[in-house]
Amino acid sequence: MSAKGFANSGGPEDRVADLNSLAPGSHLCFFFADEAELNRAAAAFVGSGLDEGDQVLYLAGGRSASGARSSLTESGAATDDHLSSGQLVVRGFSEVYGSADSLDIAEIAGSLRAAAGQSRDDGFPGFRVAAEMEDLVQALGSLELVRLWERMCSRVQQEEGFSSVCQYSQSHFDDPAQMNLIAVEHTARAPAWVPQPLARFHAIKKPWGLRVAGELDASNRAAFGRVLRARLDAHPRLRLDVRDMSFIDMGSLADLYESAARLPWHGRIVLAGASAQLRQVIEIAEFRHPQVVIEP
Repeated sequence: MSAKGFANSGGPEDRVADLNSLAPGSHLCFFFADEAELNRAAAAFVGSGLDEGDQVLYLAGGRSASGARSSLTESGAATDDHLSSGQLVVRGFSEVYGSADSLDIAEIAGSLRAAAGQSRDDGFPGFRVAAEMEDLVQALGSLELVRLWERMCSRVQQEEGFSSVCQYSQSHFDDPAQMNLIAVEHTARAPAWVPQPLARFHAIKKPWGLRVAGELDASNRAAFGRVLRARLDAHPRLRLDVRDMSFIDMGSLADLYESAARLPWHGRIVLAGASAQLRQVIEIAEFRHPQVVIEP
């Protein structure tokens, strides 16, 4: 399969996904012309997922896991903190798919189901998978088997509620018609760029918690509540690092205290790095709860 002159239309009715508000179960595709284009698209998908507080599993194919990991960190989409906390996991082809000679796509789909379930148990509000498809396409060997795999992925993702992007090299296809056959198995195409979010939510493993950077207002209040609830559901004692948070509106602050009120008796939210201004707002608004502790 080798392709020439394909414009990245890659999705039903040329729909382009909004990575900053990606619906659970979204199954995206991206057709790249070269490694630079792959790196841009991968950084957009991974970075937006990490900023939302989701866990991202990155499956390298056609290059090593260390090469993919370096690309993501050099682009700024991910940091060593994301890797050490387990919020970003990078795996090579053999770690996920096993031997190319004994590929079992049903078994692989089952492992993705298990990974999505484990992600929920680990306190992540969502799970995303980014897959470089080069090695898998070669192992499957035919366009029909690739399409069968994509249909199976669509079903698993809808049932488990996680999202993915399948990243295909254009060099695998003889003509655009073949790529369109792959594209229609997806819900939309992935963009190679996303705007900077107003706030970023990063998981912290030790001590268990969440770091918020940027501004919280009505536009991202639901996203804040989503990741906060997921972290608290996994462990009800949480350190909320707000040293890099420049603004929080009263609604988001109220949501924080309401989350504390729903905690079990042994639960606690420790507010770390609160600015003098934030402390003053909390005092003026008379937000108080015994299970919210503001670090001195």
